[in-house]
Amino acid sequence: MSVLAVILIGGFIAWKIPGKHKPVTLEFWSVFDDTDQYASLIGKFQQTYPWIEINYKKFTYEKYEQKLLEAWATGKSPDIFSIHNTWLPKKAS
Repeated sequence: MSVLAVILIGGFIAWKIPGKHKPVTLEFWSVFDDTDQYASLIGKFQQTYPWIEINYKKFTYEKYEQKLLEAWATGKSPDIFSIHNTWLPKKAS
């Protein structure tokens, strides 16, 4: 989870520049963690970047990979997604 925090906070640090910001909604998909496990992190992030909303959606293990593939194929993929580290060799090829 700490890697996600670094990505979220570090990736959007440029948006902290004062001025008007357009509202942004980011989709975050996962299969392993419940919503409450990210609630605090997302809440802190949104305190710093109130114009960015993060919608977290948890999928069942059985449907997650297929949902990701369908989303990528249709151009409607999530902005943030997680995969388990044991899936990396499979995704690298």
